[in-house]
Amino acid sequence: HVPQVVPHLVLCMLPLLAISAITSADAFTRSPKIGFSSNLVLYPASTTSSPSKSSTHRTKPSRLETTKMSEESHASATTIKRGVVNTALGSIFYLICDGRTITDGDDGSSLPLLCFHMSPRSSDEYLEVLPLLAENDGRNNGRVVIALDAPGYGASENPTRSCTIDDVSDAFLEVANELLGPDAPFAVAGSLMGNFHCVSLASRYPDRIRGGIITNPWYSLAAAASAETKKAAAQDSSPGNSAIEDSYVLREDGSHLIELHDKRKWWLDPELNLRVVHSEMGYLINRRVRYAKGISIESADGYDFEAAVRSLRRTSFLCIKGQACAELFDKFGLDGTQRFEKACQLFRKNDEGKGVDGAASFREDTLTGEKSTLNLVNQMPDEFAALCNNFLSECI
Repeated sequence: HVPQVVPHLVLCMLPLLAISAITSADAFTRSPKIGFSSNLVLYPASTTSSPSKSSTHRTKPSRLETTKMSEESHASATTIKRGVVNTALGSIFYLICDGRTITDGDDGSSLPLLCFHMSPRSSDEYLEVLPLLAENDGRNNGRVVIALDAPGYGASENPTRSCTIDDVSDAFLEVANELLGPDAPFAVAGSLMGNFHCVSLASRYPDRIRGGIITNPWYSLAAAASAETKKAAAQDSSPGNSAIEDSYVLREDGSHLIELHDKRKWWLDPELNLRVVHSEMGYLINRRVRYAKGISIESADGYDFEAAVRSLRRTSFLCIKGQACAELFDKFGLDGTQRFEKACQLFRKNDEGKGVDGAASFREDTLTGEKSTLNLVNQMPDEFAALCNNFLSECI
């Protein structure tokens, strides 16, 4: 029945592709250098048109000025908004939710939190939990939560050159510097690929990263990249000279679209599956463009997760494991249960003998049930946010 189904699917996808094009063009509208003490050019995530030059800018109070926000203004502040920051790798798109009740630099509000998605998702992975993390910090002061699209994903631009996980993480740090300030401490949260960005930043910038949350910590046991490989990747500062072959094959009958839907239909409802497929389509389209230019992004198979964890010195970490995700990976032959446990062992070993006086500490939790899947951040937002907020409330 595929030949009969595909034409209908393609017709249904046309509005989605049109919305994607509008959103991408909209997202690439440049904003001025921004920070909490300057004008923010941010607009509601539900809006599909960028602000005009005559749009009213929302002004954040100075760090030196204590401003008590009214209940009405606080309600609007926790609306999810969006923006773009220019980085060395290109423009990076973000969603932001500001749950602070007051906005002075010494207001006692909780640590800001930066969230990094899995591959091939986008900041949409954190859509449900952004307000839960921003408002329910356990101190009634709220926090700023920012979810980013990695270069080549979501509404972010493709990277301008081939890059490593560390390069992408440094681009994320540029976003943090723009939005929070160049010296501001913050916490990080990741899911699968996003976990690598968490440990990359925490291992190299321990004074900035005060807490880390990793979710479903799968990693490649054979990814201990050599120093020579890392050095060569770092020196590749320009697009490649030859195109990279793309393994994703387009078929005239459109069956490649059906396959995207069918991948996760066993554990995702149709609505969430549509969002996930949309993210993957955007990733695949971007990948075709950069591969044609010889531009690559380091994959999970190339990132030395173990070395990064061993380099952690101060940052406290929480590991959230999804039982259904581990079991699914086991069925796929990816040894999910073993890999998740191996990742936790790395953190435990790194944590041995370290005290509580600013040194690293590690804890772990497991979410269970049919929704504790690969996509548990979307499927179990309340449970996920509760674990995160409890952990983050103790991060200084």
